[in-house]
Amino acid sequence: QEMNATCGDAHLICNKLTEQLAPNKYDRQYISVVAAGSGADHTYFGILNFSYYDWRRKEARYKQAGRGGIGTVFRDKKMLALAIRCDKWKPDWSITAG
Repeated sequence: QEMNATCGDAHLICNKLTEQLAPNKYDRQYISVVAAGSGADHTYFGILNFSYYDWRRKEARYKQAGRGGIGTVFRDKKMLALAIRCDKWKPDWSITAG
């Protein structure tokens, strides 16, 4: 499915791609998306939004980084987002009931 080229809100792009790339709700934790919002079109120092799925809250969370204006570079190259899907893995630590 093609993403709407006029979509400018990075959090909406991240949510949409996470839902599209995960075959089910459980697999959303293996998707991460990097997106630049429409604000990067209007400044030299645009930032990137990094999403990751928080399995405790059952929703995507975001962190921002933007040193050097990499978000503006993304938008100048007409990139909306970069999505990554990793193999299933289990961390060394785990939360168990009890």
